[in-house]
Amino acid sequence: MHTTNESTTTNMVILVGTLINASRRRGEREACIVRRGELRAAYAAFGLEIESPFGGTFVVHLEASTRTEGYELLTRSHIEKPVVVEGFIRRLTRTDRRFAVADGDLGARVSVMRVDVVRLREAREDEPVGTSFVRLEGVVNAPPRVSHHRMLTDVDLVRTILQMTYSRTSGYPGSAMTITEPMQVSVVMPLAAEGVGMLWVPGNRVVVEGMIDMNLVPQTRNEAAQTKLAAIDAAWPAQREALEQAVTNQAERERQLRAAVGRYRNQREALSEMPVMSVVSGAVTLLKGRAATEQELRRTVRGTTLGSRRKAQVLTALGLGVTAEDTAERPAEAAPASQRPRRRAGSDTQAPVTIVNMPVAADIEALEVAPVETVPAELAHTSNGVVVEG
Repeated sequence: MHTTNESTTTNMVILVGTLINASRRRGEREACIVRRGELRAAYAAFGLEIESPFGGTFVVHLEASTRTEGYELLTRSHIEKPVVVEGFIRRLTRTDRRFAVADGDLGARVSVMRVDVVRLREAREDEPVGTSFVRLEGVVNAPPRVSHHRMLTDVDLVRTILQMTYSRTSGYPGSAMTITEPMQVSVVMPLAAEGVGMLWVPGNRVVVEGMIDMNLVPQTRNEAAQTKLAAIDAAWPAQREALEQAVTNQAERERQLRAAVGRYRNQREALSEMPVMSVVSGAVTLLKGRAATEQELRRTVRGTTLGSRRKAQVLTALGLGVTAEDTAERPAEAAPASQRPRRRAGSDTQAPVTIVNMPVAADIEALEVAPVETVPAELAHTSNGVVVEG
């Protein structure tokens, strides 16, 4: 069935990036790698190099159907040239096979952000290469969390979730079929930005404009990652000893040992830090609701177990004055943030704002990649890498 996309509330992403070489084989140049999913449908995997709103560049890995408009741009001749992707962004759950430990494991289900490609085209003259543009209209449905930026420790950010709907209609002539599905998008915004208080109140309907960003997030809170790392570490001494005993030639043994150590380190690195995508908002328009009051912001900061210096930093970033009462420390009384119930969609009760006292090295998106659950092989199958439970 051919379907067309029609967003009932705005969810628009435009990426103006440089098409990278998708091939990992030395000497080869391919703009995309064509694969077949579990349902045997062909799709192209490719990447665009994009600039971060905080400086630097990163690569967004994307997938497009071979029937996607503009698919012909994914050729060798376009490598290192500008290509524009139009689509929408969403948060979804998929199976990450890297977390599999036993032979029969499929891995763990993780929450990730993904840009779905609707069409590809060439860049216009007024579209700077390396830029991204995101426009979202939705409802704030999660209490915000505050912490430092992953690498820029002087930048404080607030993170929340926007809830929106997206409609797909049949492309068949005369068909009235419409499928409407809810979508969630993770949004972050600098505390010093104007309008940040509009993202502070669950239930607000807002329009957000921003850019795509990507950060490497330590997986210290990811239990599945830690379990897999422990399994890798436990198996490594025996693997090294077996290699040393199997190869008698010293030069060859040292060469193979260096290669094995490199693979071991690469495995640990891939599981210790993972790239996480988010939308960084730079402008918010309030359609319905209200901005958080100064008293609400101040009361929230006072009620946390943050240290006095950290409280002062958060208040300063929010543009509020700091008093002795604001920075007074109090003993931990509340349950950890990860154990507090979240506000359910449609509920009239507003959940309290959570400020996470993370280490400087931690990113606000750390919880976004924490596994949802482990997937037994007999309870799930996959379609293009996305879990579909039967």
